[in-house]
Amino acid sequence: MADDPDASAHNSDRLAAIIAELARDIWRLHSTVARLSQSGEAMPEALAALVERLQEDLTISGIELIEPTGQPYDKNSTFEIAFVAGGQGDLFISETITPGVRIGGKLVAKPKVALAAREKHP
Repeated sequence: MADDPDASAHNSDRLAAIIAELARDIWRLHSTVARLSQSGEAMPEALAALVERLQEDLTISGIELIEPTGQPYDKNSTFEIAFVAGGQGDLFISETITPGVRIGGKLVAKPKVALAAREKHP
């Protein structure tokens, strides 16, 4: 029985989506651990070490999280825009709501971002 290329592509896409969601969950955990650490709240060292190891595992596996916060906005970019804050000036990415994910250099999940205008000072 020959392999069905359509089924194989579907399974590959599904696996990429699952990996992207796991990578985003690791990002959320890392953000939470950093926020708790900065606020001085007690947190088990084992948890912080585990989250760091998971981040390293992503990198070693060729899974890249895309966090464009602070970058100028380019209308040709591949971001999902959650909202745009008012103001005048050039738009920039004020917050990464959900990071994008690349696996082996291929974009499998777009970042979801918030935009704001960078106020120009005279």
